[in-house]
Amino acid sequence: MFSYGKLDNPVNKHLKCMKVTNGLNPSDLIDFIKCMLKLSGDLKVPDSVVLDLCVGHSSGPLMSKLLECRSKGLSVMLVHSELVRYFIPTGMLDNLRVNFVNRPQKVGEDLALYIADIKENARVLLCNLTEFDLVQLIKIGIAPSERNRLLFMPNPTSFNDLDMMCIQAQNMAYADGIRMSENVRPRYKHVNFNVNSSENVVRPKLCYICQKPGHIAKFCYRRNQPNRESKN
Repeated sequence: MFSYGKLDNPVNKHLKCMKVTNGLNPSDLIDFIKCMLKLSGDLKVPDSVVLDLCVGHSSGPLMSKLLECRSKGLSVMLVHSELVRYFIPTGMLDNLRVNFVNRPQKVGEDLALYIADIKENARVLLCNLTEFDLVQLIKIGIAPSERNRLLFMPNPTSFNDLDMMCIQAQNMAYADGIRMSENVRPRYKHVNFNVNSSENVVRPKLCYICQKPGHIAKFCYRRNQPNRESKN
């Protein structure tokens, strides 16, 4: 019988990633907002509970701003917008969008992780992009080597098309791994031990004078004998 009391609370997984921050570091603030949105969107935690958890993982100006938003009864989506516009200047926000959203796929970066990261960053940084525009942005950033492998895939226009592309890329990577393992595997050459082979048969020495085996012409006893036919 299962004991559900021993199962870990799924909220703890996101809370462990939520580092206490004051909101003045843009990178820490972005990670903080990501955890906040996952609590609200993925786990469907009520907004009031999400704000209480966020207040407990904040300090300084960020805590003050969260307490202000909670007193006003703002939703998580409005708090998200308020935090971005309050702590990140407009010029810095544009630079962050270029670095985190409008970026190419890194060398060795998995295609699925790249797509998920771009989608999440576009949501956190409040990029006003439609689904089609974001898909086109992701498609442009795919590495040339990955794009060549997916040459025969249809042109993606939606998130579902990107999911199918990731599945195809994963299948091709698996097939490439199997093919490489077969090429590296050592191959043993078959050796023929057939005793009837002509190369393995030892032929006896044959005298070309008497045509008898066992000796050569130099030691043949008929070599010094007179030819009887010539005398007759």
